[in-house]
Amino acid sequence: MNLQIDLNTNLDECGNVIDGNVVNENTMGDKDGKNLEPYTGLEFDTQDDAYSFYLRYAKCTGFGISKKSSRRSKLSGEFIDAKFACTRSIAFSNTHSINMLRAVGVGTNKIFAAMARKNGGYENIGYTEKDIRNHLDKERRLALELGDARAMLNHFTQMQEENPNFFYAVDLDEEQRLKNVFWVDATSREDYKIFGDVVSFDTTYITNKYKMPFAPFIGVNNHFQSILLGCALLADETTSTFVWLMQTWLRAMGGKHPIAILTDQDKAMKAAISIVFPNSRHRFCMWHILRKIPEKLSYVIKKDESFMRIFNDCVYNSWLEEDFEKKWWNMIGEFELEGNEWLGSLYEDRKFWVPTYMRDTFFAGLSTTQRSESINSFFDKYVSKKTSLKEFVEQYKVALQDRQEKEAYASFSTLHKKPMLKSPSPFAKQMSRIYTHEVFKKFQVEVLGASACFSEQKLEVGTIKTFEVKDFEKNVAFMVNWEVRSQEINCLCRLFEYNGFLCRHVLCVLQSLGVFSIPPHYILKRWSKNAKSLDSTSSTSNIPKGIQFKKQRFDKLFYQATKLSEEGSLSSGSFNIAYCALQDALEKCIRVNRSLKEHEVELDGAYKVDKENIDGNLLDDISILDPQISSTKGALKRMKK
Repeated sequence: MNLQIDLNTNLDECGNVIDGNVVNENTMGDKDGKNLEPYTGLEFDTQDDAYSFYLRYAKCTGFGISKKSSRRSKLSGEFIDAKFACTRSIAFSNTHSINMLRAVGVGTNKIFAAMARKNGGYENIGYTEKDIRNHLDKERRLALELGDARAMLNHFTQMQEENPNFFYAVDLDEEQRLKNVFWVDATSREDYKIFGDVVSFDTTYITNKYKMPFAPFIGVNNHFQSILLGCALLADETTSTFVWLMQTWLRAMGGKHPIAILTDQDKAMKAAISIVFPNSRHRFCMWHILRKIPEKLSYVIKKDESFMRIFNDCVYNSWLEEDFEKKWWNMIGEFELEGNEWLGSLYEDRKFWVPTYMRDTFFAGLSTTQRSESINSFFDKYVSKKTSLKEFVEQYKVALQDRQEKEAYASFSTLHKKPMLKSPSPFAKQMSRIYTHEVFKKFQVEVLGASACFSEQKLEVGTIKTFEVKDFEKNVAFMVNWEVRSQEINCLCRLFEYNGFLCRHVLCVLQSLGVFSIPPHYILKRWSKNAKSLDSTSSTSNIPKGIQFKKQRFDKLFYQATKLSEEGSLSSGSFNIAYCALQDALEKCIRVNRSLKEHEVELDGAYKVDKENIDGNLLDDISILDPQISSTKGALKRMKK
């Protein structure tokens, strides 16, 4: 195997190396590399020989290098291409332009596109979009103003004193300077117990004057609303930082792993998730992948507009893995894309983003990280680029309260308003009494879609019946299996496994079988109106056992008060009973709380709070320094507090 050094990078700006298209006449033939300059056409026997030569030359000349990319032969497995570049290729050629664009708020992907136009194409830049991101992140630290670190930690201390279930953690460097910070409130920790099956994680949002990535953990509640399950401010986006953050978040959530987690297509994040969540199903955000197509395959789209139609058909209409494989390689051959590295990487990661490989995993309808983006835009109402770190954390609390009020309103509407039925279907009537309004809207689409389906039994083996369902709206036939004894039913489209409610094809088969009630094991409680109701096993007494904080007590009282309001408003007699009971209870509560205050007893009263639990999360015994911009490297000291 012979390899050539790729000199497309502007190496002449990084140590007086010649341009890639010019042969230096002063090169000499010694092998030690001291007097030999690279030139176009210089060959080596192995990749290691080429890299060693370039490394020796770089040391003599005075610049650093890095491996940019490499490719192996699909037939022999040997390296057939390798690219090495000067580490200064960005810093000396386009640093000023990149920094100027970033200063006015231009995103990394748009900066990369601008540099491509400036240099006459992506192939002429000499670095990748990831290099730009690393350049912008290189000097990033939590560069706080004097005293900001202590002010932020004091704020966390206050929040924890209000509710000991508030959790926070900080990551310090070797000089005890603040690097990363994570926090999660008590409500989010409780929500995770119910809605922690699917989590979206995103780091694309950067706001506040320190330009730090805001990394929220996002879930979805029974009203199909985005909920915050914790968040962090990070100094960088490396694997080690992600591992620290995810391990910290997992500890805050009691060690419960999510069933599935959605992220951007990022190597560092992928590596961290494989370490911390080895049993969780990791999926890349489809939206992030699709938005890269105009950048990566612009020449293909300009040449043939049918490419996107064929690509979408391959991705979205492949119901079996073998269908995807066949369509993918037909597409690659038709458009002569065998050597496209980006598509090659997508194919290698196909089990992380192609729907047909995900249909057996519950994702609660989360197919993209648009939930994270909606959370991010939600925070835009409360923070700006001039927001300090302490202000950011304070505004987070305000934003969280606003979102919780929206959830409370949705719960109230679900309990007191009936959804509109668009058909007399018994399935619709049944689930309108169980599902929340937003989930029922999605289910009713399937109910209506069942009218455009026709089922026909094709096979019967033992107690299993197989049906072919023709979907005239999608113009596709799906196979549905029904097990008579257990009443288990599954469809090739896997909508139930993916979204958590039955599809139109299953409803069509149930109707043909004379089954007009959805079996209880296909009704997920997490989508129901009573998703947050207490389990019967949690307590047998009127007052739940264990420590009860204000938020927990408020939720239980609110739930009971809602039921009382519903019954009490049905007649004048029941109204008088309920109203008098409320008045009497209110007066008694006021007297009890007044008595506790007079005797200097905390209102959290008889339930003794473990003081060590609070102090264990404080940093009063450590001198925390405000972060400074530093380029030093080394392992970080992880402080778990």
